[in-house]
Amino acid sequence: MKKALMMIIISCLLFMGCQATPETAAVVAKDSTEQAVLESATASDAPITPYEVPAHVSQRFTIVDGALDMVIDADVDMPDIDRFPVALVKADPFTQAQADVMREYFVKDGKLFTQDVMTKSDYDEMIIEARRGHEVDGEYVFDESSQEWLDELLAMREEAPDEDTPIEITDFSIDGEGLCGSVVRNGQASGSLQMNDNSIYFGSGRDFWYDGQDYYDGNDKKISMKTCDINMTEEEAVTAADRILQDVGATGMAVKEMNKAYISSKGRDIMDEPEYGGYRFIFMRTFGGMMPFTVEGYSLGQDDHFDTSPPIDMETLELVINEHGEVEMFVWSNPAEITGTMTEHVEILPFDEIMERLETFSKQQYAFVGDFAPSDLLSIKKINHIGLYLNYLPIKNNASEFMFAPCWVFTYKDLIDYTEEQKADLKAKGFFVMEEEMMGDEVIVFSAVDGASVSAYSAKQYEEIMKDREGMGMD
Repeated sequence: MKKALMMIIISCLLFMGCQATPETAAVVAKDSTEQAVLESATASDAPITPYEVPAHVSQRFTIVDGALDMVIDADVDMPDIDRFPVALVKADPFTQAQADVMREYFVKDGKLFTQDVMTKSDYDEMIIEARRGHEVDGEYVFDESSQEWLDELLAMREEAPDEDTPIEITDFSIDGEGLCGSVVRNGQASGSLQMNDNSIYFGSGRDFWYDGQDYYDGNDKKISMKTCDINMTEEEAVTAADRILQDVGATGMAVKEMNKAYISSKGRDIMDEPEYGGYRFIFMRTFGGMMPFTVEGYSLGQDDHFDTSPPIDMETLELVINEHGEVEMFVWSNPAEITGTMTEHVEILPFDEIMERLETFSKQQYAFVGDFAPSDLLSIKKINHIGLYLNYLPIKNNASEFMFAPCWVFTYKDLIDYTEEQKADLKAKGFFVMEEEMMGDEVIVFSAVDGASVSAYSAKQYEEIMKDREGMGMD
């Protein structure tokens, strides 16, 4: 399918919901975590007090009376280590030499061609549409902006080729736009390769699905994806995956997640049997026996303003291989490098204090819910997992390096506390009720050293946001 040109629509992301600002904020001032780490660091030969956590937490407390509760029914994931280290880490963009190695690996005995390009006939269709103008109140209007868009299309058509003839890529630069091409072997397309200095992607073009992941049809009905026998053991898969990572130069990574995978070139149709099986891996950079965490959709960037705001996204490497040891998908994003050890062990807050921090924080952060909550329904934040993981935290006055430090991660779902009778009544009236397993995971993250929030705004920052909203004439 040809790639259509897209107009860039610039939108303004507004902070939604007026947040109540408590008189006293139980938050730690920004940039204090680094100092807390230094003050809590211990000598390498100092005796270590065992850190105790419960295996499971069952608890419920009110965040906003009659509007929002926190429900905790979660196992606690604690790494089997005695010391909690803090590393120094920096972003480590891919070099041209690394990109050349990976291009050679994924293209192998094939050739790399440019992907589909826009031809004159493609532009002709867009020009016909552009001449109509744009729709306003059900009618088409051709104005100055319409003319500008039409002129731009006519200019691009002038430069476009008559036919879509792929061009072989023999050289490219990792800088700038990078590489985007199709891999062709024996005259047949066998995958696509995209590369820039922060991300490498290869896909075979076949579809696959995983064990342990739910899939839904267009009507939000859960479907059962078909499976098959996999002629490869988990041990063989790990060996093959390690070999692939070694071949492309991905060192210092460990398996965070592993699932069976099922592959089909006929499309992701549940009526089709998978042609063969394989395995899917999530690899992440580890340190001192601790793993980072990853939740789909969780992303904090340099422009976020949290108590302790990560300067870059977490490094991940996702790999899907089939039972023949071949790569079906490879995605390596946000490469990072551990540059040193800040401390081999840091004292972290007792688990009970972290749980108290969660309750205090929740009552501050979500106080606004009471202003919008329906009178007859109770919302809940249901925490289903608690774990101690590594996370990126900034270092004051150092834009290029950051801490890889222990953080407590609370994974939850936003739900409505329907009774079974309420669910049945809504469904009988034709309303769709989203079940818990269909909801995506959200996270609340605290520094394990001082309890500073990593994933939410502090009261002081709320004040600044509200001033900005007032300045923009917003309610």
